[in-house]
Amino acid sequence: MNVTRRKLWATQLARHAAEDRELLRRATAERQAAEEALRSAKEREDLVALMATASGTALSKAEAWLSALDEPLAEGETGVADPVAEAVPCSQPRVSVAAVIQDFLRMQVEATYAEIKDEVGKMRPDVKAENCARDLNRMVKRGILTRPRTGSYRLAVKESEPVRS
Repeated sequence: MNVTRRKLWATQLARHAAEDRELLRRATAERQAAEEALRSAKEREDLVALMATASGTALSKAEAWLSALDEPLAEGETGVADPVAEAVPCSQPRVSVAAVIQDFLRMQVEATYAEIKDEVGKMRPDVKAENCARDLNRMVKRGILTRPRTGSYRLAVKESEPVRS
């Protein structure tokens, strides 16, 4: 083989190798974009599943409430709940502030600090509701909650955890 032919052959091989490297780079970029799109779609699906669960729960509670309004009242009943009876739990164990926050966010999907503070005040009147910021920060640091926006909180969904039951 003469020198010119070898140089031509080496040049062609180098060009093919460069083209193949470029094809590999593009394929890798396409795969990474597809993985990101899949991850985003899974997050959206999880969020919508939580929303569907929350709205279904709200619907069933509203239907129960409406059906209770349709029932005739017994003699002596006013139809208004006794606030003293509701405020004093009957030998029930206390629920932690973190558990109150998690239960509330399971129903709401996403809530502002003010909504969470109001819920903590209702569920735990013995706790100063303004102090729930400490619990919220701890839960965010532990990965239990996320902050989608300033002042808003949402339960963190891990990919390994099933969202639907």
